[in-house]
Amino acid sequence: MSRFNHRILIAAGVPLLLGACCYLFFAHVHSAPPPGLSAPAKADSSPETMARRSQVAPSAQATGKSSATADDEALRQVVTMQVIVAKLLDAYANTIDHPRIRLQAIQMLVNYLKQAYPDTWREHVEQYLRAAFPEQADRLYAQFLLWEEYTAWMQGNYQATIAMPADQRRDFIWAKRKQFFGEEATLIWAKEIEEQQVSDAVAELGQLRQAPFEEKAAYYNARLEEIYADQFEAYKRKYPQKVMDQFLSAEDVQEDLRNMPPDQRQARLDDFRRSIGMNEEAVKRWSDLDGTRETRWQTGETYMQRRAQILNEKGDDAELDSLRNELFGAEAQTIKDEEESGYFRFQRKRIYGQN
Repeated sequence: MSRFNHRILIAAGVPLLLGACCYLFFAHVHSAPPPGLSAPAKADSSPETMARRSQVAPSAQATGKSSATADDEALRQVVTMQVIVAKLLDAYANTIDHPRIRLQAIQMLVNYLKQAYPDTWREHVEQYLRAAFPEQADRLYAQFLLWEEYTAWMQGNYQATIAMPADQRRDFIWAKRKQFFGEEATLIWAKEIEEQQVSDAVAELGQLRQAPFEEKAAYYNARLEEIYADQFEAYKRKYPQKVMDQFLSAEDVQEDLRNMPPDQRQARLDDFRRSIGMNEEAVKRWSDLDGTRETRWQTGETYMQRRAQILNEKGDDAELDSLRNELFGAEAQTIKDEEESGYFRFQRKRIYGQN
């Protein structure tokens, strides 16, 4: 059956679903279903529904329940399947061929099944996968079993891996991923690979310690373009602050900025933001925020110097209160409370372009 026809069949169950919600909500036959799932429904006598009920529900004789209770349970399972399958198709019908998407679909299904069948959810996985993605069901179920094995291995080896140096731990885990998933591991964890490559690119800026700020910025942009290739522009548009913060967090970049006069520092920050795709309006907003932060830090430096002087001269709390009120106005009490708890905001590390 084609995916299109399959989705039509799912959509055809919507009237059944709506009637189901009303019936069992007012009848109070069962407790409310898990979040994200609609309530069970009154029995439908159509051949299609009866056939599906016979596939998913145990008989009253087998369970020892009354026929009415068994009928309600069968119907609950039918409706639950319709809802979950519809959600899976809406989210993944057009992309299920990709290994990472297959795993996301499996994880979504498992989350729903754990809500619907807390004690027996594993028994339903294959049935639901075949209902949602019949053409991919064998591959999906095999990937589910592999994921279960991989997760169990990760949990069982957590203490051993966490004790390893970071590089050794990463290599060890990657070897296991390749063992479980083969070459598809690089597709499943492609985003993690990209993030590690970006982290490596930021670390490489330390090799350019003697290069000026603008050369470091150019190198960073070039490495991002190498990592994201034809998705580079889209990545910058989608995550502009992430792109900016990763670069500005590098200590060698901060050292450059600390050693610049304020006007030059602002000009370099503006140019860098333009280089990562920010428009002039965004550059102006960030520049204004930089100015606000600069004023705040200068006020904080003044405060800490005068505060130290008062304490050296054995001044009292009233003098400190007066100083805080003079410099911070409405924020004075907050700063006092912070200091009484041991936190001094103007002693934290300054990161230009970030705080």
